Amino acid sequence: MREENGLILSNTCIAKDTYKMMIQAEMAKDMQPGQFVNLQIQGYFLRRPISISYVDDEHCFTIVYKV
Repeated sequence: MREENGLILSNTCIAKDTYKMMIQAEMAKDMQPGQFVNLQIQGYFLRRPISISYVDDEHCFTIVYKV
């Protein structure tokens, strides 16, 4: 498992309680939509697996999540 700190570029509400987050990370070049990324949030012990919905050419990937 590789670990990397990502930079959140945007976090947009797309529907009620549903958000689209674009994250910049060097490892995005090796990712494919449908794969999972484990996100670790500072202050929380467990990581959360979230499916990747889109990967662009600029080392960014997008996830969609519901609160």
